[in-house]
Amino acid sequence: MYLKMIIALVGLSALVGACSEQATEVASDQTVAAAEEAAVLPDYAAILAAEDRTEEDKARDASRKPAEAMALMGVKPGQMVIDIGTGGGYYAENLARASAGDGGMVHAVNSPGTVERFPQVVGSLAERREALARGAIIPQVMEFAEMTFHAPADIAFMGQMYHEIIRQNMDAAAINAAVFNALKPGGIYAIEIHNGAAGSGREASESYHRADPDIVRAEVLAAGFELVEENITLFANPDDPLDILVFDESIRGNTARTLFIFRKP
Repeated sequence: MYLKMIIALVGLSALVGACSEQATEVASDQTVAAAEEAAVLPDYAAILAAEDRTEEDKARDASRKPAEAMALMGVKPGQMVIDIGTGGGYYAENLARASAGDGGMVHAVNSPGTVERFPQVVGSLAERREALARGAIIPQVMEFAEMTFHAPADIAFMGQMYHEIIRQNMDAAAINAAVFNALKPGGIYAIEIHNGAAGSGREASESYHRADPDIVRAEVLAAGFELVEENITLFANPDDPLDILVFDESIRGNTARTLFIFRKP
């Protein structure tokens, strides 16, 4: 009987040892994979320090933190990126510079309503397109719920725009579905929002041009995406009361924001 127990204990010890080795190998593989992923990311700081960027754009970097945000998105040369609600193209140009080479491009999408209300964005995008390689930025005018492209994208980015989807009663389900369909499997959907208080609902958008993170998270997950990261530290500002307009001079350009990173399975 004792012999059987000893044999069983020896077998169990061998099994535990094997499992430990496997766990170590998996952890090591994950560490190597993470290091390799980091190694292929471009030097965003160097990209943004380019002499041909305007001083106005460089001044905006302090608030928008594009180097850190693009690192979280994993923007790399050769990728196809969609900038949803691009406006005059500040972020589209940053994304285009980071994805440049090997066929990389940015579809800079404005809605017809934006172009009608702010016609100057058309000229701004055209100037940015001419300043870079012509294929780097592709201006597009289409309803967000009807977005289609020539090929699946690697990344879709929506910067400080989701509150308008809520505020203007846009079809969020249709818009998020369009983004889902536009991305390749494993594609990233990044959303930067001006934070409203959690649980504030539509009031955050209607009154303050902010978005309740609970609404954003729930609506995007309902479209089939997986939540990878909900970053609240990059744009943290404990002095933002979350219940004043984002245009208020006391907070403008320095709102507390969340950068959501979702992935298409």
